[in-house]
Amino acid sequence: MKLTIIALLTVFSNLVFAKPYGDAGCGLGNQIFGKDENQVLAATTNGSSYTQLFGILSGTSGCVDDGAMAQNKQVPAFIEVNKVALATDSARGEGETLAGLAQLMGCSMNQFAPAMKKNYNKIFVQTEMNPASIEAGARSVCL
Repeated sequence: MKLTIIALLTVFSNLVFAKPYGDAGCGLGNQIFGKDENQVLAATTNGSSYTQLFGILSGTSGCVDDGAMAQNKQVPAFIEVNKVALATDSARGEGETLAGLAQLMGCSMNQFAPAMKKNYNKIFVQTEMNPASIEAGARSVCL
């Protein structure tokens, strides 16, 4: 009896949590082979082309926002991964990391970079490199 209940829960849980892609996951393989076709080929395509990783990070290739990086999560994730380089670029008032953050936040780089340099001590030193505080400080100078 317990085995029957477990089997039924397993079957119905898969229906409740149905996803728009097969066992191989989202990515180019899912786009080519679909969720019902050969999942081995789909997984191989995803793994060899790195499109699954790209799809998860960008929300493309059939990767949905419930497990992917939604637009509002890109800035905090960018800051977390790049906070040391961002601090260095901010101290100089120029650099790729600073330009990337400006683009993600929709800021004018010509105004954002000097403002980040001017407020470096408030944004990075006083906040002890806390990503949420860095984001708040960057948003306050985003023009």
